[in-house]
Amino acid sequence: MKLLNVKGLLAADAKRGRLRGFLSTTLDHFLSNWKRNDDRHGGYAKDLPGGPMESEEKRYAKEQFSTDDTPEQIFERKWGHALMSRVMEELKKRCEASGKGALFAALRPVLIGGGSLRGHDAPAIAARLGMSEGALRVALLRHLRDYRAVLEEEVAQTVEDPKDVPAEIAHLMAVFGTEREKADAPRGAAVRK
Repeated sequence: MKLLNVKGLLAADAKRGRLRGFLSTTLDHFLSNWKRNDDRHGGYAKDLPGGPMESEEKRYAKEQFSTDDTPEQIFERKWGHALMSRVMEELKKRCEASGKGALFAALRPVLIGGGSLRGHDAPAIAARLGMSEGALRVALLRHLRDYRAVLEEEVAQTVEDPKDVPAEIAHLMAVFGTEREKADAPRGAAVRK
């Protein structure tokens, strides 16, 4: 909030890097200053029951981080998840506006799972929607196309040059690929990059 109040985004310079990097650096500086100020005042915030740090520590404990994760990797994943949430929300709005809200609700788990009906009961989904399995597959392909279009629109808002959209999407997929590798690896195992 302070960043917006002091018009900190005006300091962002496209020549010096992406918005994501600017925000990550700004957050690092904010947290350093906050910790320094908190320490000067005896560290009261972290010791108060129910204080601001308690809920953050509980949330952090629930998240799945490896000891090898850097703050930058954590930031990248959170950035990606927030972006993908916006994409899904926008796609949902568009589907509901065109009268396809039930179709979106039925295909949402498929989209989140990677866009394949493998592992999903396609005949049951089709029957529930009152369509053939072939029509369901065509509808899924259209949803995937629309999903890609919304993703490109969202990513385009984070880059200066539209030509950077494919590279940014590739980077996003690499971030999620690394996350998926970590999830599939046995606990404590290092993931090779």
